[in-house]
Amino acid sequence: MEQRVAAAGEDQPAAARVGKSETAHQSVWRDIVCRNFIESSPSPADPDRFIGKLSTRRPAGLDVASIMSSAQTVSRSTAEIDRSPSQCLFFIWQVDGQGSVEHDGGTTTLGCGDGVLFDPNRPYRLTFDDDFRQICVKVPPSWLRDRCVADIDKVLGHKLGVPALHPVLGAATAALMIDNDEAAAPAVDMFLEILGRSIYWANRGNGGASSRILDHAERLRQTIARHYADENLTPSVVAVAMGCSLRQVHKICASLGTTFGRLVLEVRLGAASRALAGGDMSVSRISDIAYECGFNDLSHFCRSFKARYGRTPRDYRRGSA
Repeated sequence: MEQRVAAAGEDQPAAARVGKSETAHQSVWRDIVCRNFIESSPSPADPDRFIGKLSTRRPAGLDVASIMSSAQTVSRSTAEIDRSPSQCLFFIWQVDGQGSVEHDGGTTTLGCGDGVLFDPNRPYRLTFDDDFRQICVKVPPSWLRDRCVADIDKVLGHKLGVPALHPVLGAATAALMIDNDEAAAPAVDMFLEILGRSIYWANRGNGGASSRILDHAERLRQTIARHYADENLTPSVVAVAMGCSLRQVHKICASLGTTFGRLVLEVRLGAASRALAGGDMSVSRISDIAYECGFNDLSHFCRSFKARYGRTPRDYRRGSA
């Protein structure tokens, strides 16, 4: 589903037009941002010439917004946080223009092709001195931890990744705004995978978690990805495959703020979503896909799938046909 809003005369669906006074400009744009994303206080640099547009999508349960705007600042205060707490982290990908992010006592500059992850439950201020375009993604922390992404807190407010990964992360972020139900789940999986890798490298560069801990987490993720189809997959089986102790497997999971069961479930649901989106409907029944992805209880699979993707497996498949 996509919503489009506009200000200052653009003729778009669901358009909201600003009035003539400075108060009207600020009030309407603030309403657009708060209604469609999160409560905050945007302030146009030149209210009389302000133009802004915010479009939203929700691919596979992930909230994404594309924002095009004239120069402005956007702040979020402790009072706004108290009234409207967020369950997600925010990831900003700067498509055009330049700006800065003041978050948790530090300031990070953003240029075209830069990305930053920050916590909207901490006061922040975004500043853009000229026209800009960006994509903002609400990322549930559990979705990253379930992919063995460690020490997320240490990269908040810092640029992510290394230059070689920037085009890949940018393409993965842009793909989230493509209006294609069939590609939604693969696009989200790709984005989270590349974002996780970028966090990994940011951690190494920022003195975060040791490379040994991160390497263990990556090995755990890869081992689960190889064996997820085994319905009898247990921490003990994975420990043997990794050549480590059972205690070490649980320790890695704890360092990620998750459990072994949640990690396995996320991998299995991802595999099932790809099979449902790309499979031949005449070949595989939903129950067959569930069992091939390691689920031994069809009801549990259906409940878990709907909780993760917002649709039943049957509806998800029909929407991807």
